[in-house]
Amino acid sequence: MTPIRANIPRQIANSVEAAQDGRIYIKRVNEPFLATGGSGEQFRAGIARAIALGWLSGGMKAAPT
Repeated sequence: MTPIRANIPRQIANSVEAAQDGRIYIKRVNEPFLATGGSGEQFRAGIARAIALGWLSGGMKAAPT
């Protein structure tokens, strides 16, 4: 996955309104990502990378930017 593609889940997550305690529903990130032409495998890889880099927490809480 290219770095630009891996950044898309984080961008979407930062634009989604939090449901509770700063957390967001995964489907609110997954659906727009798939709509851009991404695959489920790319989504999982992007989320894993975003967590590893501290962009998202394991609970899908967007990290401050």
